Amino acid sequence: MMSIKDIENQIILHSSSLKGQDIVRCQVYLELRKKLLDSQVIDHFDKYVDELTLFNERLTVALKTMWADAHDCFDKQKASSDYVIETKAYVELDYDEAVLDENQIEIYSLLSDSTYNPLYREGVCISALVLRNNMEPLWESFDDFIGNDGKSWNEGLPYESTKEIPLTMMFHHLYDHTLWSLADIIKIQHFNVVLNTTFEKTI
Repeated sequence: MMSIKDIENQIILHSSSLKGQDIVRCQVYLELRKKLLDSQVIDHFDKYVDELTLFNERLTVALKTMWADAHDCFDKQKASSDYVIETKAYVELDYDEAVLDENQIEIYSLLSDSTYNPLYREGVCISALVLRNNMEPLWESFDDFIGNDGKSWNEGLPYESTKEIPLTMMFHHLYDHTLWSLADIIKIQHFNVVLNTTFEKTI
C-alpha cells in the first residue's frame, strides 16, 4: 500500500499539468489521501475530540460573522428599490503556511482550488448565502442556516464521542462532501469571510 507521503508526491506530480487526465488523477489521489488520513484519525478518535470541538467553535464564529456582515450589507443597500441586489457570502479556510512543510502547503493550495476539489467551490458552505431584495430568504435564522436543530452533524464519526458536539452542516459538508481530510480540517485556525454585492437594473 502507498504511504501518505507517496500519495502526496503523486498529487504534486500530476498537479503540475492542467491536462484533463492529470486533473482527474490528482483528484483520485486526493480522495485516496483523504480516506487514509480519515481512517487514521477515526482509529484514534479520542485523541482528536478536543481539536474537533475547537475547530467547530472557530468555524461557528466565522459563520456568525459572515451571517451578520451579509445581512448588515444587504440592509444598507436594499432601500434602493430600483435595483435587484444580491449579496453572496461564504467562508474560506485560511491555513497557516508557517506550520506546514513544502508538500503540505502545495496540497492545501490544491484543496482550496475547486479545479481539484470541485465541491469546495463556495468554500465551507454547500452554496453561498444569497440575499436578494426580490426573494424570500432561504433561512429564517442563523441556527436554521447552520442546520442547528439540536442534533450534531456527525455522520461518519464515532457517535458517542461526538453526539454532544454541535457540529454544523458546514462541517459536515467539508468532511463528507469535499476532499479535505479530518486531519486537515482540525488544523485550520483562521477563516476568510468573503462578501460580494451586485446590483442589477433594467433600463
